[in-house]
Amino acid sequence: MANINTGQSSRGYHRLAYFQECPQKYSYAYNLQLKQKFTNPNMGLGTLVHEGLAYRYLGSEKSPFEHVEEYARENDLLSVLTKANEILKEYDLRWTNNEDFVPADVEKEFQLDINGELYTQRVDLVANINEEICFVDHKTYGRFKSKWEMAGQFIGLMVLGRSLVSDMYKLPFGGVWVNEICTMNPIAARSFSRRKVEIPQGLMDAYIHNVGFTYSEMQKLISSDHWMYPKNFSACESKYS
Repeated sequence: MANINTGQSSRGYHRLAYFQECPQKYSYAYNLQLKQKFTNPNMGLGTLVHEGLAYRYLGSEKSPFEHVEEYARENDLLSVLTKANEILKEYDLRWTNNEDFVPADVEKEFQLDINGELYTQRVDLVANINEEICFVDHKTYGRFKSKWEMAGQFIGLMVLGRSLVSDMYKLPFGGVWVNEICTMNPIAARSFSRRKVEIPQGLMDAYIHNVGFTYSEMQKLISSDHWMYPKNFSACESKYS
């Protein structure tokens, strides 16, 4: 079985967010293809948990733990491997006998034309929940404090789902779910929760406008030296090698 891609999509939310945060950071990541350093161990931990969940729902012949160990060795993340495995085991205990996510696709990249620009976003898990197709996003480390904080993370997923799901899966779109995994305290049952995201239509309309605006700003810099994009914060180079 071929490895699946659990990284960022090719022309999606992260690309836009990087450019808006700091054009130079965007150029390091996407124009120059520099590899991001895991300066915060919790970033690497979250990556391993995502990797394990992908293969858990994919139903791989090898166990998710084998895939996670391989990924950890290849990406210098062995320091957080034990904790990642503990979290994945606790996740299984929490949900195996109470699982309402029936996998339809795993790490699926969706594409949509927005105002003449190709927009893509990878969905961690496309799940059938009560005969509706839902997008599930695994979130590790922190917890969301309000529905508004959650909404800002998942507007792109909602736009894609409403536009594409019914034609692709022949079932209605059931919305976006966040699968929260608090890596700070993996033993307690309260560390795992699931909730449906509520996003007002006005935010989705604004998001679509923002996609078009950001891509137009990118085009203005397309002929610039990739090492000399405008820099919004001085430490962006320390995150890449």
